[in-house]
Amino acid sequence: MKDILTYIILNIASKECSRITEADSNPEKWYELFITREDGSTESVESADTFKEVIINLGKYIPEYRFDRVNIDIWENKNEKPENIYAFFSAPIIYPLIYDYLRRTGQSDKMRFVGTVFFPEDGSVPKYTSDYDIQGAIFIDEIAFDYFHDLCCYIPECDDVEELNENMCTYNDFMEIAKGDIVIARNLFKEVSWEHPSTIYEGWEADGVLDEDDENKCSLQLEKLVLTRFKTLEEIKEKITSLIGMDVTSIEEDDMSCHDDKSTGFIQADFSMTLDIDTNTEKLPNAILTLFYYKDRQDNYVIVETSFAFE
Repeated sequence: MKDILTYIILNIASKECSRITEADSNPEKWYELFITREDGSTESVESADTFKEVIINLGKYIPEYRFDRVNIDIWENKNEKPENIYAFFSAPIIYPLIYDYLRRTGQSDKMRFVGTVFFPEDGSVPKYTSDYDIQGAIFIDEIAFDYFHDLCCYIPECDDVEELNENMCTYNDFMEIAKGDIVIARNLFKEVSWEHPSTIYEGWEADGVLDEDDENKCSLQLEKLVLTRFKTLEEIKEKITSLIGMDVTSIEEDDMSCHDDKSTGFIQADFSMTLDIDTNTEKLPNAILTLFYYKDRQDNYVIVETSFAFE
């Protein structure tokens, strides 16, 4: 998340250079960092005279509020009636930057995208177009699921426009269906192919998948590794044990091709590692965990996908 945020800030600072320079030097203008809470109320959590100062703590709010419940505004008229004159963050600005970063670093190739989203220049609601996937015509967008609270990330197969509008699903909708469990919500998002996610969840409940399937429960727990940074392999092993109560007995790393993107200065890298797991049980004594990851600028392991199975 940190690298994406850095990429976004650098691009906004470049595009809005004149606006930022003028506001920084104008004693009647200043910046506010706002968050929007679940109930729709807003709160200013940072105030500064320069753009550089107001973004210092931006990163600590992104994981909870994501990119659609955080904004940086320029205000003017300090000594009279304060007025908000410009906001830097909006989905039409932020979404393309996230997509561009993920494309440049090769991460978008591993993500789910079916159909298209179009952001009108007048700021009106986005327009969505479904496309045919394996089992039906749907819209699905993993960027919206991973980085926004309220942007549509999935539309099941629908018969008409009215039904389509009624069945748009956001990250928050998936979380509500999953009763607040991000791991289950993420697995629902991975599973949907044409139906409403609530249908899948109800099926899991009826079949006892959520309560009785040990492999599925381990897989759900290990999904918590995704987008987490680790400095060492030992840290990864300890985290795995804390999540599923099983020990890692060996690790084999597969160093895939790496490509530097000179235009941005970012390093593109794809790696995977296979971990042998001791389940500490006689029934199914061994398991295999595969982690897909990349290395960030500080040489941390950043997990992007997991795959778990008993042998």
